[in-house]
Amino acid sequence: MTGLIEAFQSVDRKLVRSVGPKLETVLLLEDVEAASIKAWLRNVLLETDDEALKKLDWKLIVGAYLVKAKYLMVDFLGKRTAISDRMEIVELQRRLLAVAEETQIEPIPFYTPIPEADLLESLRIMSEPLTRLTSGDSAKYITVDQEASFNVDFGFSPEAIEELLTKETITNPHQIMILKVKRPDYLAGC
Repeated sequence: MTGLIEAFQSVDRKLVRSVGPKLETVLLLEDVEAASIKAWLRNVLLETDDEALKKLDWKLIVGAYLVKAKYLMVDFLGKRTAISDRMEIVELQRRLLAVAEETQIEPIPFYTPIPEADLLESLRIMSEPLTRLTSGDSAKYITVDQEASFNVDFGFSPEAIEELLTKETITNPHQIMILKVKRPDYLAGC
């Protein structure tokens, strides 16, 4: 449970940068229920100095974004045992960006996608604590609207992340190119 809480906190920090670079988030453990362990987590968003954000009820909007984005990530992991194609990550990145754009907290809509390396690392740290579960154990991410099950069989190493990011190569047949320079100006930048 501790591993998942720490993973979610790390993921929240990366997700919130898509919406606003000045935003910060803290994840608090609100309650724990015995029997089958249930942990209730709550996001706390810290104020920024941005006047445009103070005019909106941005904490609720960004909090809802973080919940939706984590749901998408858990659901993504729950539907596969491995990631074999970089396009799967690009599609998840696109879906997360669309959820960020739905917040509309920026007066000028400029939302940035989560870099692929950060997204893959987030997926890795979300799945890592699940390796400690025994057979028959399960974990779920439950929101007010939706529920997604973690895939306890999913897992990949930092080497797999690097392979996914560098797997694609572009090759061109050998071509001879002749470039003609009329009058080079070597001092133009000085």
